[in-house]
Amino acid sequence: NLVEYNFIDTSFTYHPDGSIRDKVLEIIIPYFNVFDKDYYNEESALVDWNTFSTNPFNGLIGLKYLTDKSFTLDNESKQLIISSESIAEKIDSNKAVIIDLLNFAYHPYGIHFVGEINNKKRIFYFDTGKSHTALNRDLFPNEKILTDKSGSFYDGKVNISFGKINFDIEYPRVKSLKRNIENNYEMGIEIGIDILKYFLISVDRTNNKNTMIIHIDE
Repeated sequence: NLVEYNFIDTSFTYHPDGSIRDKVLEIIIPYFNVFDKDYYNEESALVDWNTFSTNPFNGLIGLKYLTDKSFTLDNESKQLIISSESIAEKIDSNKAVIIDLLNFAYHPYGIHFVGEINNKKRIFYFDTGKSHTALNRDLFPNEKILTDKSGSFYDGKVNISFGKINFDIEYPRVKSLKRNIENNYEMGIEIGIDILKYFLISVDRTNNKNTMIIHIDE
C-alpha cells in the first residue's frame, strides 16, 4: 500500500567535500504504527535508496522509535529483539562489557561513546546502516593515506579498544568524520556492520537509561 504524506519542503544532502549528494523531500506522515505504538504527524523524508544505499530497501526506522525500550541486535540470527524491560539490570557483569552512552543534542538517539584509538580517547559511533567501518582521516598524516577507486585508507595498523574489547585493524578505511557534537574528544571511528557482525550488542534505554551492553563469553 502507498503511504499517505504531506509535502513540506525540499532540502539537499552533501558529500564531505561540500558537493551536493542528492535531493531530499521533507514530508509529514499523518499516521503510522511501529513496534505497537501509534504516531501522528511525524516529520520524515523521501529519499532515493538507490543513491544512499548499496542495499536498497523500502524505508528506514530510526532509533527514536526505540526510546524507552531495550533492544538487542543479533547479527548471527538476523534478529532485532525489542523489550520494554531493562537488560542492564539483569545482566551478569562477568558476561558483558557495559558502557555508558553519550547524549548529544543534535544526535539524541545515536550510539556514541568514548573509546581509545592507539591509546588516545576518541568518540566512537556504532552505525548498523554502514557496510564499512571508517576512521577519522584527520587522525593520520596525509603521507600515510592511500586512495584508490574504492576509497581512502591508512597505510598502517590501528589499535581499537573499548571496555574489555581490544583489536587491531590493518589498512583501515578513512574519511572525514564531521559530526555536530559537543565533546572534548575528537570523532574517532564509525563502526559499521563489517565489525558489528562479530558482536552481540544490546542497548538499554528503559527508565531514562542510556547504556550499551556487549555480551561476551566468560
